[in-house]
Amino acid sequence: MSTTAIRDQLRAISFLDGLTDSAYHQLARLVTAVHYKADEILFEEGSPRSFLALVVNGTVAIEKQMNGRPIRLVTLGAGEAVGEGLLLDDSKHGTSARAIHSTDVLILRAEKAQEMVKEHPQLYAALIGRAARAISQRLAATDATIVGRGRTL
Repeated sequence: MSTTAIRDQLRAISFLDGLTDSAYHQLARLVTAVHYKADEILFEEGSPRSFLALVVNGTVAIEKQMNGRPIRLVTLGAGEAVGEGLLLDDSKHGTSARAIHSTDVLILRAEKAQEMVKEHPQLYAALIGRAARAISQRLAATDATIVGRGRTL
């Protein structure tokens, strides 16, 4: 896929809203397109963080093991990010991510994120702010789900 086509896909991702044209161009050179089949695992709870996925189309379930079975905490779709904790620290995944349907994502691998820190620090800072906001919103939704005030499972 060409850098131009990837840049166009990035512009449609709401997680990235407000980036500059230059930032979209820089990011397009760092990500790769990946396809996940329905029920394919993106990452598992307890595994090392290795990428940030930007969902182009499809849906991803974020799940947590409780009493030996997976509980869906949230469902993410086109325009959202999965695994954004990669930008914040090197802790292991606290949840699992599974494609519910056929899903296409743009992947920013850990080594490319480290390259971004050195070569494009403003882009990295912009992504950190978006990641923190997304995680905060997701935690609030998860809290509501767990205590029964939010979405039903």
